[in-house]
Order: sequence, then structure tokens, then C-alpha cells
Amino acid sequence: ASSAADKPVLDEVVHALTGLGIQDVLVSVIQEALRDRATDKPLLIAKGISPTRGKDAFFIYRFGSHLEDKNIEVFPGQLLAVKRPPTIGKPGVSVTGKTIPPLHGRDISIDSGKNVFVTDDGENVFALEKGRVRWKGNSILVDDILEVSGDVDKDVGDISFKGTVSVVGEVKDGFTIHA
Repeated sequence: ASSAADKPVLDEVVHALTGLGIQDVLVSVIQEALRDRATDKPLLIAKGISPTRGKDAFFIYRFGSHLEDKNIEVFPGQLLAVKRPPTIGKPGVSVTGKTIPPLHGRDISIDSGKNVFVTDDGENVFALEKGRVRWKGNSILVDDILEVSGDVDKDVGDISFKGTVSVVGEVKDGFTIHA
């Protein structure tokens, strides 16, 4: 219980704080500190509301995840990734009632790699060629594919190709593939 002597001091403190524009003063905390004569310690006498951060931007991959090691073939014009932009968080309120601006989520970008097209807004990634999709750093690339529908033999000869070689048949003795 507070004494009658504490009441004028409590009223003066609350009046001084509200005079500074501080809203929602935690009167019970001040009252307890005055009662216990604990006025030499820091006190939480008002609370604001912190702003929140929005969600970070991310890509939805239409060919699997970049963490997966898959040989996924794509075709020209195929949508490879779609960006979801960052969102804006919720504003906060200071102890004086002023609005604190919300925090924005972090934005990301993806680089245009070989045989892909990133739209001007950076939100869509398309394959320009038929091939195998893969990651390299912050880029999506589409590697060229050479498809051999039969065996690699005297009819086809040795193969030297910059990209991926897909052979339906066998590589016969004495023949090589350099990809």
C-alpha cells in the first residue's frame, strides 16, 4: 500500500511524463518504485510497440529446388522461376504515440545465366533453349544438350560437345565423348 505522502509525488511524476507526451504510463511500476524507495534504478515506465519486418523476397522454382542435384530438362519458353517480392511489416508506435514506420523484407535478385531470360522487372525467369537447367552462384543456366538417339559408334564417331550429351544407346569400344 502506498502512503499518503507518496500520492503527490506519484501525481507529479505521472503529470511530468504525460507533459512530455508519453502515453500509457505504467503508473503501478512508478508507484511500486516510490513505495520501495527504488528510484535509483532504471524503470520501464511506458511501452511502445515495435515495428515488424516484412517477409523477405524469394523465388518459386518451377524445375525443382536449387539444393537438389537433378538433371531436369527444360524447353524454350519454359518458366523456370517466379519471384515473390518482399512484403512490408507492420508499423509500430512509440511511447509518445508516434507511428514508427514498418520494416521492409529483404529483396533479392537472380542473374541472367546462359540460355535464360530474366524479365525487366526481375520477377520471371524463362528458358531460351532446350537443355538441362542448373545453378551457378546466383544464376540459373540452361546447358545445351546433344541427344544421340542410338549408339556412339562408327556411324556417329567421337563426340566433342560443350554441354550435356545424352546417349540412348551405348558408347561402343574405341569411341569417346568429351562434354
